[in-house]
Amino acid sequence: MKKRSALGTFLVIFGIVGLLAVFFNNDKSPLIGITSFLSKEINDGQTVDVSEIKNVDINTGSIDVHVIKGNSEEAVITVQGRATKTFIESLQLNAMSKGDTLEISLDGERKNSLGWGWSNVTLTVELPEKQWNELAVEVNSGDIKVDKLSFDHADLQANSGDIMTDNFSVLTALTVNVHSGDIHVKEYEAEKIDFKVDSGDASFFNGVGELIGSTGSGDIFVHAKDLLNDTTLETGSGDIFIQLDNTPTSLAVDFNTASGDTTMHKDGFTYKNSSSRDEDLRGTFGTGEIKLNVYSGSGDIFMK
Repeated sequence: MKKRSALGTFLVIFGIVGLLAVFFNNDKSPLIGITSFLSKEINDGQTVDVSEIKNVDINTGSIDVHVIKGNSEEAVITVQGRATKTFIESLQLNAMSKGDTLEISLDGERKNSLGWGWSNVTLTVELPEKQWNELAVEVNSGDIKVDKLSFDHADLQANSGDIMTDNFSVLTALTVNVHSGDIHVKEYEAEKIDFKVDSGDASFFNGVGELIGSTGSGDIFVHAKDLLNDTTLETGSGDIFIQLDNTPTSLAVDFNTASGDTTMHKDGFTYKNSSSRDEDLRGTFGTGEIKLNVYSGSGDIFMK
């Protein structure tokens, strides 16, 4: 009975708030009225001199993070969006230089007194164009997006959210880890990419670099003009698709799935299967100097 009474009280309060929001919202839709009544806008920012900065370290809780190329010689950091009033009022942007590292974080991110919080807030970091050393971004619940930048090394981590990069160049290693969410990497260049997704898909479009990674439950898609580096892909439960614009001249292929089919739709492939099972596919294009190893526990593997 107490639970029902509490629920009833909450619904009555929510209904009153909704009526007030609609009444004072100048004939806008009820949903917009309630959202405006319960939320607040934020538009905060600061600039930091990065002439001596080589590394960028970003850590946030439950907002999206965009790291993009800017037009200024300084780093321009902004926090924009709308969220519950308690959430907004508790936020505090911290950006400071420590040695050769720019550290950026958001303190606060509290829920309201009823135990819930809603936010649609983005932290945007605009960086001047230069060869940076290391980028580290860690988000608990939110998306990460990196555009048109170049670093020696990068480490992107999201507990719950998507990670997206576009025109991102990493001289050595790019590490991308997601617990629950998708990875989308476009127009990339790296010596090596290590990725791991526990639950979600991983896709790589039009890039160059050694790929090593896995998904626990999700598909993997790779689309490139050529496969010029060793590639190792694995999924516990999901399909793996590899699409190349050009026919490889020197590629050794080893496909294996415990439960599923393997398919090769590419001319010039020489089969060297040790088994007649559809689950196994082995062979080469040319001399087979570059290695492509693919495994799926439960799913299909397809190459064209």
